[in-house]
Amino acid sequence: SSGINAEYGVDVWKDAAIKIFSHHPRKDSKRHPCQESLLLIDKECEELMQQFIVRVSGENDSGVARGIIGLVNPIETWGNRLMAVTKGEDLLSDAEWAKLLSNLQE
Repeated sequence: SSGINAEYGVDVWKDAAIKIFSHHPRKDSKRHPCQESLLLIDKECEELMQQFIVRVSGENDSGVARGIIGLVNPIETWGNRLMAVTKGEDLLSDAEWAKLLSNLQE
């Protein structure tokens, strides 16, 4: 998935930068300001990646994928039923027509 590739790319970049900083320590033994910024950006990227994964995968039952599946399944079901009706293979009762109308109005 592209999310995993992006996360891998960020980790490779971050690890390379940290190695560079470790090869060039400061005399006062404090972290270089750019290293501090890198670590802050890394933490923010990690949090954003987790939010992205939750939003897309629906880990918490509110993901985009779960919502789309919830919309597509009834559409497919009614589509198949209506195709069968148009071919004369199935009939819908008045109650089923009313249910279809109700679903379309939602």
